[in-house]
Amino acid sequence: MLKITLDNSVRNSIESQLDNLILSMPFLINLTPAEIQKSLKMGSDSFVYAQRILLLARTNPETIPSSIDLIQFEEDLALIKDLRAIQSKLVILQEGIKDTLTALGSQSLKTANVCYGMMKQANKATNALDTTLAPILASKKHKKRKVE
Repeated sequence: MLKITLDNSVRNSIESQLDNLILSMPFLINLTPAEIQKSLKMGSDSFVYAQRILLLARTNPETIPSSIDLIQFEEDLALIKDLRAIQSKLVILQEGIKDTLTALGSQSLKTANVCYGMMKQANKATNALDTTLAPILASKKHKKRKVE
């Protein structure tokens, strides 16, 4: 059984730090699903490709039209590298939160199911909990799964 707590002061501090992180990156954008679908996707291989092309363009500037801003291109690649480093740390945090929520949720549902079974058994003798248990059962949306 997990025994985890999060003090209000710690939670408030985390939320404040996250708010500060968001405020420190006002350049972040949100694309629509259509914009995402139309966008070229840059993976690690294509990042290396873009870096090599930038280097080649820098050493052969006469081949590049003046409408292409190589300084901005270089700044964009640097920002991609920085944001990927930040994202990798956020992924670790997100996965830890997700897994902890899964474990806590599972544990809580198991406890709720045990309590329900005990109350249902106790109710057989007195029927005192009928009006209380019925609405709870009606709102129960998850299906029981056998957990090994």
